[in-house]
Amino acid sequence: MGRRPFPILLATFFVAGCAVVESPKAHDEAFVGRWIIDQPFHALYEASVYDFKPDGTIELIESVTLGVDSVDFVTGTVARPNHDCPLDGVCSGDPTCRFGDQWRSLSERRLAIQGNCTDGISREIVLDLTASTAWQETFDVDIIRVGDEAGWIHPGFNWSWRKCELEPCVLFRE
Repeated sequence: MGRRPFPILLATFFVAGCAVVESPKAHDEAFVGRWIIDQPFHALYEASVYDFKPDGTIELIESVTLGVDSVDFVTGTVARPNHDCPLDGVCSGDPTCRFGDQWRSLSERRLAIQGNCTDGISREIVLDLTASTAWQETFDVDIIRVGDEAGWIHPGFNWSWRKCELEPCVLFRE
């Protein structure tokens, strides 16, 4: 009596099907697009517009500042705080990291951005974005870790993240 090919084909399909496992999207479309990151809750104003591209690259589109005397200022910055320093706890010698040119999503609300840091060490900046209850189109952002360290902050004033979906990102100018 001849063997039937069905069980062999079924076993082959089952094994092959198990090998192909869906992984979470590396670049979730919820993060893709232009974002304005500003510091609106003080007397002056700073903002940067970033384009999070579907391939995992980030482009700084433009940045404006009405309060910081720096041509190089961007709002996509995190810092390791030093509690011996005045104001926000960031001293000039402490490392700060700016958003680099790569991103990936770790979940629907968790974002990882490659950071270029002042001490020459590249660190992954991991952020949680949660829709704000106060402003429907803005997001509250928590810094989960930078590299392997928790406790990093956004230096200066509180930041606000807004995705520019229905309207273009508009920056205030002097």
